[in-house]
Amino acid sequence: MRLAFIADKSEAYTAFERDRVLKEWDVERSGTRVIAQLDEAGIASLFGDAPVSILQFDSKEQIKATVEKLKVATDDAVARYGAPGLIMLTNVERNSTKALEKLVNDLGGEVILSKESGSKDSPALKLLNELKLSRDAKEFLTNHAGDDYGSILGLVKTLGDLNPKQQAAVSIEDLMVRLPSPPGAVPPWEIEPAILSGNVTKAIEVFRRVAKTSSLLVVLAILKNKFKLVFKIASLLESDPRLTASAVAKLLSPTPPAADATKAQKELYEKAATKDNYPLKLAMDTAKRVGVLKATRIIELIATTERKVKSGAGGDPMVQMESMLVQISSLAKR
Repeated sequence: MRLAFIADKSEAYTAFERDRVLKEWDVERSGTRVIAQLDEAGIASLFGDAPVSILQFDSKEQIKATVEKLKVATDDAVARYGAPGLIMLTNVERNSTKALEKLVNDLGGEVILSKESGSKDSPALKLLNELKLSRDAKEFLTNHAGDDYGSILGLVKTLGDLNPKQQAAVSIEDLMVRLPSPPGAVPPWEIEPAILSGNVTKAIEVFRRVAKTSSLLVVLAILKNKFKLVFKIASLLESDPRLTASAVAKLLSPTPPAADATKAQKELYEKAATKDNYPLKLAMDTAKRVGVLKATRIIELIATTERKVKSGAGGDPMVQMESMLVQISSLAKR
């Protein structure tokens, strides 16, 4: 028997999980039928086939009526509902779905919720745990989504089409260029040039605009990722000051992408090895100025601020962030 119940306040989430279940069942959308009530599930069409039924509940009353029908349904009736497959979904408040969740579980079906009872994982992290992304990539997307986990559903779906090896190779840079931004919003990575060039005034100005629409943790993740790159380049230059940007790029990515790499990954590799790779050149210029010791100090500053922002300790997060930006810009300028 194939039976699933999906409940969440977000229509985008329930639609996403509906498509995921259909994929698991190896069923195309063309092989489904939307029904208005439980009694229609499992009934053969005019062509003699019984498609997967999709039952959407728009009210508490519909859910209650379905619960009552399932309670008194015969084994044969339940088998008929679930033989081809039945997906029930709703966006009504969770308190109205508890009885149906229990029935579905008792019948051996799957109950899908964005937030599991007793789980510490956020809805966004629950979605991302299905993927083989790196820890940094998952943390970045979780911070970006915050409570709006619907904002990353499209990206999660795209990443889910990659194989595990390809997923593990996805970097924060890959993710940044694919995330949607609200109209008029300043993307959080726009703060990088001012920081790397040591322009304190510009860095604070851009940060305040970025902070209107982006999580502070996303800004911290981007800066941490960038200065990890600066540290790696500074370490390479310390061993050989004559290294060019192209040589550094090849050392940081010593092997070409695998044959099954995505088009985007291949393009990123090709771009990394060109003389026009502006982000790498900017990071390299910074690495030459700050060296290994200052790069280490900057990474420590970011980590300390991140802990304070996450824990809520140390006062106003905006003040902490701006204090950190002043210190980083000062170190990067020297």
